[in-house]
Amino acid sequence: MTDEHFMRQWNKGHAAFSADVDRKLAILARHLSSRERRYFGIGEVYGHEDAGRSPAKSLLSGLAACVATTALFLTVAALAVPGPAFAAQGAIAEAVAPTFTVLA
Repeated sequence: MTDEHFMRQWNKGHAAFSADVDRKLAILARHLSSRERRYFGIGEVYGHEDAGRSPAKSLLSGLAACVATTALFLTVAALAVPGPAFAAQGAIAEAVAPTFTVLA
């Protein structure tokens, strides 16, 4: 019964929905086609933003980004691990240690 109701509503409103979608896509196409075309070379795109920036400031910005990313990664890793990071390795070593002491 629900499927039949859904299909009737879909058939009833489909023509209006399609007309609305077509109208909006036509408006979008008109807007995009009337825009001013601006093509830049790769050197011209970023040239106006970093023209006065020294290489030292660029290097420091890159290093600061690396430090911030590393700090964020370590914070997320610390929050994701439920306990000490190497606790499982210690438990495995204690469980395996008696088997190797027999050979010694």
